[in-house]
Amino acid sequence: MALLTAAAVVVLGVEYRIVLAIIASIVDHLRHSYSPLNCVLMKSPGGHWQPAPVARGARTEEGLVVYRFGTSLYYANASRLVADVAALVGHGGSLRWMIIDCAAIGDVDYTASEVLVKVVEHVHQHHVHLVLSSVLGPVREQLDRYGISKALSQDAYFDTPGEAFEAFHSTVR
Repeated sequence: MALLTAAAVVVLGVEYRIVLAIIASIVDHLRHSYSPLNCVLMKSPGGHWQPAPVARGARTEEGLVVYRFGTSLYYANASRLVADVAALVGHGGSLRWMIIDCAAIGDVDYTASEVLVKVVEHVHQHHVHLVLSSVLGPVREQLDRYGISKALSQDAYFDTPGEAFEAFHSTVR
């Protein structure tokens, strides 16, 4: 983008460069939104969360997957959530809990909320306990308004993935 903008200054002038920079920034933002950097969170030997690529049947540990969606959830990228959840839930070893870390989700639009309801149903059909962590206040209000909170269990919200991880371990003992 920097080279494109610099070339535009030389060739087109400052006014056109500003317009070109705005357009290039919007295109770059949309590219990141359409293809978010989703990951499975793993614990390092030192106890820190480390991102790993989403892969069929990936597990944070036996019986558990901690999945992070990398941007706000809306109509254009909701299918990515569906594909990732299907790859994680439908493959691999036995899965008892799925934690979706929502730290990067700043907004959920109506279409994505409909998809999220279907994701909740899909996960529950596989007899997996679904919980959410790091949900921002305004996003929680959206989830409540769209009926997603009702579809989840009472204990479905945790402040951090670490708290959800500990709750998982307390059910295993």
